[in-house]
Amino acid sequence: MAGRLLNQFWLLPRRIRQFLYIFRLQTWEGKLSVVRPLFYVFFAYSFAAHQISLVSFLNILLVTGIISISYLVNDYYDGLLRDDKNYISELLKTRRLTNLNILTYGIFVVGVVCILFAYVVSQIENVTGVASLLVIGGVLSIVYSWPPFRLKDRGVGPFIFPVSATILFFESWLVHNEMNTTTIILAGLIFLFQVYLELLHLISDAQNPREKIRIKPKNARSLAFVILGIGFIGTLILGIIFHSLFFVGTIFWFIRLISFMRTADSNIPARRAYLWSPLLSVYEFFCYALAGLTYFLS
Repeated sequence: MAGRLLNQFWLLPRRIRQFLYIFRLQTWEGKLSVVRPLFYVFFAYSFAAHQISLVSFLNILLVTGIISISYLVNDYYDGLLRDDKNYISELLKTRRLTNLNILTYGIFVVGVVCILFAYVVSQIENVTGVASLLVIGGVLSIVYSWPPFRLKDRGVGPFIFPVSATILFFESWLVHNEMNTTTIILAGLIFLFQVYLELLHLISDAQNPREKIRIKPKNARSLAFVILGIGFIGTLILGIIFHSLFFVGTIFWFIRLISFMRTADSNIPARRAYLWSPLLSVYEFFCYALAGLTYFLS
């Protein structure tokens, strides 16, 4: 008995590390981590949260759990159906992980998510709005990869993440405040930016012969130019008629446009993986967030 307990104790660090990789709480082989989508939570908080409370923190954990489950489903079925190389598929091939292990991990996180969901919605005023957005966002993130739905392989696939990111932003805003004109404008910019990221994702996937090509790289590149143009002109108009802060966005949409023009398709996977790349120019949203924080702190 003592020997078994000691063995389990020594296995604990490996299990924890395995858990972090499975749910993308830690990055593996260039796969995007769960941290990136959480930016939209913090972005909403910077404008809507007058002060950070326990509910704010638990909502972050709740959203992290939902995103982690979606990554688990995505990596499992990508490995099964596409022979995609990811942490889960590699461990299954080498028999260091079983389907039962994955199911156990998944049930545990789903249980935690359900508990957090029940508590968060019980502590806020806009129960219907937040609960509805969490459910819709959670379902979308799962059916994106889960057969027989597997929306990522259908025509609507490139729009699922932009819609999910916008829902995530709305949900995090409504946890603290009511929506207003600023909410709608910022949500529109997030949707536009996320569509651009998805087009980069499609071009990046086209470099991998194992990936199913949903949109030809040439067409994806043309659409990306359209999105970049809309972002540039849209923020310019917003800067003129709404607030001069959006001229910052105009600058960064222009930087994205120039960077995209100068980046070959073969280089997009590496540039896309680097958060601070001019190709992404996430600095725009940091500037908006800083302005939101400054407003509430002043």
